[in-house]
Amino acid sequence: MSVLKDSRQTRFHKSKAQLIDEIEVLEVTLSDYVKLEKALRENEQTLERYLTDQLDTQERYQAQAADMAHLAEELSFEKQRAEAASEAKSQFLSSMSHELRTPLNAILGFAQLLQMDHENSLSKAQSDSVRNILSGGSLLSALIEDLLDLAQIETGNVQLNIEDIQPQDILQQTLLTANVLAEKRGITLVDQGTTKDLPSIRTDTTRLGQILLNLLANAIKYNRDAGTATLDCDLRPDGFLRISVTDTGHGIPVDKRDAVFEPFDRIGKEGKNIEGTGIGLTITKQLIEALGGHMDFESEVDKGSTFWVDLPLSEKFRESEIAVQVLAKPST
Repeated sequence: MSVLKDSRQTRFHKSKAQLIDEIEVLEVTLSDYVKLEKALRENEQTLERYLTDQLDTQERYQAQAADMAHLAEELSFEKQRAEAASEAKSQFLSSMSHELRTPLNAILGFAQLLQMDHENSLSKAQSDSVRNILSGGSLLSALIEDLLDLAQIETGNVQLNIEDIQPQDILQQTLLTANVLAEKRGITLVDQGTTKDLPSIRTDTTRLGQILLNLLANAIKYNRDAGTATLDCDLRPDGFLRISVTDTGHGIPVDKRDAVFEPFDRIGKEGKNIEGTGIGLTITKQLIEALGGHMDFESEVDKGSTFWVDLPLSEKFRESEIAVQVLAKPST
């Protein structure tokens, strides 16, 4: 009986031990389950926050997209208004210029007749008045021509005759014309360009003469007394010929340089009796760009300014034409 009792106790203790082990395993499992459940809740909360953030972001994007669409619509409307206003302005300038030209030509014609009438000599006061009429009329005629040019350029109606030319001839002709203006102001013209071996360029001869004369005239008008205006030419590595005009004037202040090419902005003429329309550089820059070139300047106060134009070489155009022909040639 004692042996049987011991055997039962042994089995009981073993079962108890096993039960305790199972309870401990169950407790560990339960603890792991609690941790897992907590982690799942945290992940669920994180996912909810993420979805909420995504929803907020999507709503913000939609609001931004709506704002951008509204802004694009407003910009398109303002662009159309600006284009319509620019077209109306150009048409007005063109119409006004033509309307002014007819009576102006009559005034100049009668003034010239009075000046040439040797049978009925004018008094000194009358002769001075006639000269003033002719001088003022010539300035007004130049303004009208500039306005017509500006209107044609802005409407895209400018006529260009593009051809290959040797630049020396037009440079020399322009220097001769500008020298008359220079002598009146005691300005010395220095030619450092026409003596160089220059390649041919592809441009409009008449418009190039207009551009160069404007640059030289500005270098003369804005120069110091007894100053110099230098014309020079240099080949650029990008296939352009640079023609520059340098003066020894007062220079352009940094805060006014952004307005140099703005129409009717008479920089440097404040308080000075300098003739001009204020649109010469505007026309010059737009003409250069229409000719496939570039224009820019650099200036230093109290030392002077250099304005230059870059014109495409004829060789550059021929290379472009060859490249186009090669691309257009059908493969065999």
